[in-house]
Amino acid sequence: MPKGVDTNILILRAGIDPNELPDEMMISAITTAELSAGVLAATSAQELAQRMKILQTAEAEFNRSPSTTPQLPNTANCGRPSSPRAVNHAREQPT
Repeated sequence: MPKGVDTNILILRAGIDPNELPDEMMISAITTAELSAGVLAATSAQELAQRMKILQTAEAEFNRSPSTTPQLPNTANCGRPSSPRAVNHAREQPT
């Protein structure tokens, strides 16, 4: 069964011994979004090119049909406030 890998593994993968990585890997939509945000945050042409290469490689390697690829567990609550205090604080923030 494929193992989920985090964004930092994809970024640093060129320097990681392939024997240390799972034989089958998968990534979440959050990982793809983080890689995309990294492209937008690049501050130089060289950094942009490097981040774009990582993103495009990940998209090409991991973009499979949901009907044929096992999915990570539901992450619907990822990034949501987890306590009433956090919810109230989020509501008080100016928009």
